[in-house]
Amino acid sequence: MKTLLTLLLTIPLLAAAQIRPITMLDQIKAELPIGLALRKGKHWQPQAVALANATLKETVIGRPVAMTLKFNRIDAPGNTSRGPAIVGHVEGPFMQVNGIRVELRIHVYFESTQLNRLASFSGRQDLRFHGKIARADFSDNGGVLNLDFVEARAGEPDPPEPPATRSVAEAAMPAGPFAARVRILSAIYGSGGRTVDVTARVREHVEVKRQMFSVTPESLGADPAPGQQKNVTIKYLKDGKSREQHRTHTENILWEGFYAPQDAEELSTWLLTVKWKGPQGEEFTFGKDGRLRSKTYYPAWRAVAQNKIFLDWGGGTAFEAHFDWKWSSFTEQGGMRNKFTRID
Repeated sequence: MKTLLTLLLTIPLLAAAQIRPITMLDQIKAELPIGLALRKGKHWQPQAVALANATLKETVIGRPVAMTLKFNRIDAPGNTSRGPAIVGHVEGPFMQVNGIRVELRIHVYFESTQLNRLASFSGRQDLRFHGKIARADFSDNGGVLNLDFVEARAGEPDPPEPPATRSVAEAAMPAGPFAARVRILSAIYGSGGRTVDVTARVREHVEVKRQMFSVTPESLGADPAPGQQKNVTIKYLKDGKSREQHRTHTENILWEGFYAPQDAEELSTWLLTVKWKGPQGEEFTFGKDGRLRSKTYYPAWRAVAQNKIFLDWGGGTAFEAHFDWKWSSFTEQGGMRNKFTRID
């Protein structure tokens, strides 16, 4: 089941050098990855609100925008909580998020130099502006979405959109099962009540350097309980879905384990996108109908775990196959017979 909270409000989440034109509020989209139960009666779970806000803080704050809003009013220049500015107010509309009514509270802080451009504003009028997102969070148990834009300028033409580019991190991302978006949210290391936050160190291992690390003080950069065996709990988002790993004392952790399929459902989805080669060099694919497709055989298949599939060849021949740690091949359980290799 998808766990993407798709808002009816669309905020353009743009790279620092990009500004794409957006014309109406109803066309703006923002996807918040929420992996927890969103509702508890008529309210959100507190954990869901906290996760939504943490995600917005990591992905939205500071991003440039170019958009058109229908302003209710624009105040005269004055000193505001964000310094001297002309404040534009957008009240409502309400929207439904997973069956819960959410109110929009939007404030646009125009630069003081924009006074002449805004002089003709008459109220409840569409106005296009460029600015930067300074606040994006939910309050009132998820009942209100607060959006603040700063350094706003009105009436300027949109710059040409640059060609789509990949970040250095994305360009370095291997193909295959590791081409996923991963964000480490938290990593707590320790024993009992003696713990320490090692999120930055784990994020460096997984997202930046993509290297193996271990559950040791040397690898995690801290020792909250000297002389004791310690564990680490890592919470993260993979393609917008909340995930969690618990690892024990001195255990080695592969960065690939965060990007690869996390369960049977993800493995099933990924297998549909990849070509394979059988023991005799024959090529085949995994079909949506639950059968392998090749020129020579059509066994039934199903994923049973994040790194295991079950193949039924008919006539009483069936076996479970396990993938290697790179998901580059899978082999019949119990030996190296019937090895199948991924075609990159």
